[in-house]
Amino acid sequence: MAKKRLGIDALFASTAVPDADAIAVRRLLLETIVPNPNQPRRRLDVTALNALVESIRQSGVLQPIIVREIRSNDFSSNFSSLTNNQTTPRYEIVAGERRWQAAKLAGLLDIPTIIRSLSDQDALQIALVENLQREDLNPIEETEGYLALLKLKLNSDEDFASFSRANDTDPYADVLRLLFAMNNNRTAQKVTSENKTPRSRVNNNVVIKLSLLVEAVFSAIGKTNWLSFIQHRLPLRRLPNDVLDALRAGQLEYTKARVISRLTSETLGCSEEKAFEIRKFVLEKTIAESLSLGAIRRLIQEQQILEDNPPSADKKTSSPELQTLASQTVKQLKKLRLETLSQEQQNQLQEKLSELSQLVESVAVAK
Repeated sequence: MAKKRLGIDALFASTAVPDADAIAVRRLLLETIVPNPNQPRRRLDVTALNALVESIRQSGVLQPIIVREIRSNDFSSNFSSLTNNQTTPRYEIVAGERRWQAAKLAGLLDIPTIIRSLSDQDALQIALVENLQREDLNPIEETEGYLALLKLKLNSDEDFASFSRANDTDPYADVLRLLFAMNNNRTAQKVTSENKTPRSRVNNNVVIKLSLLVEAVFSAIGKTNWLSFIQHRLPLRRLPNDVLDALRAGQLEYTKARVISRLTSETLGCSEEKAFEIRKFVLEKTIAESLSLGAIRRLIQEQQILEDNPPSADKKTSSPELQTLASQTVKQLKKLRLETLSQEQQNQLQEKLSELSQLVESVAVAK
């Protein structure tokens, strides 16, 4: 059963978008409206857009778009035909750019609109929520949308500043630290419960406080939860750039991207250059021919990736040293009490275990 979506009003009371019936809907000329330059959605699916154009030609625009009035000197020079009339209001799209684009392609002159008075941050929040509630986002768009929305929401809490670092290059590094801290705290609480350790030893008040804000964001969208997001969405940010670009452009499904991304120098046992060539060939052929997962795996075998890198004789049987190390590591992990570790140690352990999990998975796929 699908989760109930609480909507924008449950997340940002001050920026709640009213129902069309609760506020006057005006028809504005399409030429007086411009898209939001900070629109979080980067790609419009051509097929879906064409279908919307045909629908609008037959039935019109059934749902109003949301706009905000902007100053005339902020209005795009592309609409210079209107600049001589300084009394003509100009508007920027907050939500509904696809409908606006489709209305133009359908030959309409105006469009039903709800006009809101919104700050830049409020407008971005509404645009993010509207996009995340759509079903046709690709995984990278969805992931980055969640991270941007979380950052907007968390920035209002002064305690969140403790998760930022001066040398951060990733704009969402602070959000990621909080999510991993939440996961570490959850694991520690579980261990505490099982071992009957006093809860006060593992509670982190700041993490617990901010986790309520994080949970509210995911509940308002209603498509996933923060733990599933960590497990199934964050890993895609570590995909090779060529695969990530194809995924971002909507040329590749996430499941196929994961298989192709495992074609690295480590898994193939070759140089970085050779691995890139193999991955590029498989990626381009997959996109050009819309290959299925089974066809992708067969293509990898046909390229004799495994044959070009045959296992040596001493690798045909498992190494005793490797078996011993693996067994000892598993035993140590079982005995490990996470609540005794520092936050930095927990973060390092989280990162290393994630890398190990990906390596084990890639070896399984190669077989």
